[in-house]
Amino acid sequence: MKYGSKISQVPPSDFIKFSWIFSCVVGILLYVYAYHDVFTYRPILFDDGSYLSNEKSSIFSLRYWTRLFSEPVVNLWHPLTVLSHDILSTALPKIGGIHHIANALLHLANAYLLFLFLGKIEANREISLSVCLTWLLHPVLVESVSWVSGRKDILCLFFCLICLLSSNYPKRRVLFFSAGILAMLSKPTAVVLPLIVILQSFCVSRKNLWDWKYLRSSVWNNLPLIFASIVVTALTLYFQLNGGQAIGDERTFYERLTSASWAILKSIKLWVYPQKLHVCYDNPAALSISYLLFLATLFPVLIYGIGSKRVPPLIRLGLGLFFFFLFPTLGLLRAGNSLVADRYLYISGIGLSIIIFYFLFKVPKIMFGATSLIVFLFSQLTWEQRQHWKTTETLFQRVVSIQPAHSEALAQLGDLEKRKGNTKAAKKLLNRSLQSYRENPIAHLHLGDFALREQRYQKAYEHFLIAVPMRQNEDWLHETLAKLAWNLGDKEAAKEHLKQAFLHASSPEKKQQLNQIKVDFEVTR
Repeated sequence: MKYGSKISQVPPSDFIKFSWIFSCVVGILLYVYAYHDVFTYRPILFDDGSYLSNEKSSIFSLRYWTRLFSEPVVNLWHPLTVLSHDILSTALPKIGGIHHIANALLHLANAYLLFLFLGKIEANREISLSVCLTWLLHPVLVESVSWVSGRKDILCLFFCLICLLSSNYPKRRVLFFSAGILAMLSKPTAVVLPLIVILQSFCVSRKNLWDWKYLRSSVWNNLPLIFASIVVTALTLYFQLNGGQAIGDERTFYERLTSASWAILKSIKLWVYPQKLHVCYDNPAALSISYLLFLATLFPVLIYGIGSKRVPPLIRLGLGLFFFFLFPTLGLLRAGNSLVADRYLYISGIGLSIIIFYFLFKVPKIMFGATSLIVFLFSQLTWEQRQHWKTTETLFQRVVSIQPAHSEALAQLGDLEKRKGNTKAAKKLLNRSLQSYRENPIAHLHLGDFALREQRYQKAYEHFLIAVPMRQNEDWLHETLAKLAWNLGDKEAAKEHLKQAFLHASSPEKKQQLNQIKVDFEVTR
């Protein structure tokens, strides 16, 4: 036998296994490159203070647990997210950036769980791996990972994936139901999780969604989770109504539909073309009827794509993940102040990636090169986008660089200048904010505070009064208005403001303080 006639070859199965391991290692290295110094970031003056406040009771006290489940944070009822922050603050108070580190590690864990979940639906592991790597490094997800307040998105997906992985296993029903509940306690968006669970069972069994016998059986099997979803939805709407976010929505049904259509298109654009990303996207004004035509086309596609067994299971699941998790944010029923945000795509973006890579892998000659290019490009874009999240100043300067007249960004920068003691610069930014949006509550609160310090009580009263509709659950605001109205001679208004302060009092101590003010009013009548 001639030399070289026997060539040792790597078995195909071993080569494939090596390729997967190599891809995972490269993905993790790129992830470390993209987020390696996130632990040095500071909390942002944009919701973070509500989660990291030092005014909370000890987590070992009954009062803490009562308030945890009875009071919202930033008008959302997500007690598990709040608890996760408080546990870290209590257990590891001296580790700098611990909240950012936790976000980064949870995000990496979610990518692994996502790979396991997709493998349960699709045998092609190359598609699953590509979806996970591009999702892990997608620049749109920087908001959820680099922002302390983004924990709710990451924690929600973590438990959603555990719930989905443990579904359809009778021996794991306790884990399945527990994970589903924990997902909803992390972020209310998870109330759509029962729909995904039911859709998953249809995908695995290759059945039409209008197979009524199987549908009835699926609903019955998941009835406890559906009931929990209804309860969490009711609690969330209750807290948002009391917090002011769901009040004052005077849009017509036509405006709601066109705005929802705009939000869907904007979300797709952000995911496919992640450029000019920032934390504040303006809601649209009146929109043309063309958006209704888009909806008229989209819904039949969704119904057939999600419902028909002729559609590949992975596509059905992708459509369901995208639309179901995006639906609560579309504003058909106003439950927040934004229709589009990067964080809204943390879970729903998975569905778009699934659809894109499913069709990309239909062209084997370009799939490896295209996937590699996207992964490397996204890692660089993520690194660049992450730089804007280092501080409050860099974050909102990014917004102003894209939209110079953005009211929210100008108000936040004004707040920052006020904290630094730069009164003149703060007033200038806050007044610029009001030029774009006359009812911006942040701008009015700070300008009211400035007027109060300068003893311009009538002006302070006017500013604080405008801020009330968006901050009506804050007892200190009603208390301040009551004192100002009394000093300005409007006794009836003062009594009404004090009544509202009692209604929204956050603690027994606060009620005792308000009682003293009431006594003082009666004495000085």
